[in-house]
Amino acid sequence: MFPIILPKKLIPIKQIKNITKTGSYTGNDSPDYCSARLTTDVFEKQTNENTRAKIEKIKNDADLCQSGQANNLFDEYCSKNPDIELKRGQILDGGEIYTSSYTEFFRDDIDWNKFSSYLSKRFKDCERVNTYDYACSEGLEAYSMSIMFQHKFGEDAEKFFPIIAKDIDKDTITKNIERQKTGKMPRKCTIGSMAKAINMCPHDMEKHFVTAEMTISHGAIKKTDALKEKVTNKVIFDEANILEDIENIDSKHPSIIMMRNMWPYVDENEYQDFADKLYHQLAPGSIAVVGSFDSFYGKLYDDCPSIAKALTHAGFKQSKVMINNKYKLIFEKN
Repeated sequence: MFPIILPKKLIPIKQIKNITKTGSYTGNDSPDYCSARLTTDVFEKQTNENTRAKIEKIKNDADLCQSGQANNLFDEYCSKNPDIELKRGQILDGGEIYTSSYTEFFRDDIDWNKFSSYLSKRFKDCERVNTYDYACSEGLEAYSMSIMFQHKFGEDAEKFFPIIAKDIDKDTITKNIERQKTGKMPRKCTIGSMAKAINMCPHDMEKHFVTAEMTISHGAIKKTDALKEKVTNKVIFDEANILEDIENIDSKHPSIIMMRNMWPYVDENEYQDFADKLYHQLAPGSIAVVGSFDSFYGKLYDDCPSIAKALTHAGFKQSKVMINNKYKLIFEKN
């Protein structure tokens, strides 16, 4: 899930016109909008050489780049601005590499089978578990969790519902609610890859969808774009800024707080206050889950601010369970 978030001291993330026409576009009426998944404006001011080295490292990280979009835009910008020094919040004259509200089912920075196994064990004796998905964007991670819970937990899945999916973007939430009425998704989804993510038979995955069509590309691939109500009605969408919504989290029962791949776009001065308040609000047994981008960003250089450090300082413990092959993404309140 790669969200757009933010306003309370958040980096301005916007669609920039007149940039290289690469990657995905938002429609025929706006061909110059590019949905690159990486920003060049999230790093503290460095020397030009160090900044380039860090960006180069990111460009080579498959988890953070999409089809060369970030590479092309960054190269274009650097060619026009050879002495550029990047710093947090900077709007780039040559076209900012920005993060869109593009999301996907079962985003692969999580091993969803290991994650479901972990959740099963951790919340085995709980009668009720709150599930929150912040910076939910188009809602595909929330729907992924709905499918995962129903497939992995059977009748016991009900204790995790509803999934409260929140995003700061009012228009995004409005569109999510409208799409929820029909189950139609913002783009077609490949059933095979979705099924593989949770060790599910593709035929069983199809049962979660209203329609499916055959597409021939390197063999027959089943694709679909409409979810059944049994998946969508487990999710409630609402508008909220995570920095200002902590008091609305239920503190009577343990919670799962999905807040992934968003923290590089939040003012790092907000990290510790947020983490402290979250720890105080959550019931014992709760967990917070971040994303690989959050973790990667937090290790770019010595003393780089990170949400992981803030959560740990607040009292959370990093789980030993690895649901990502590089980073520890789960933080527990025991």
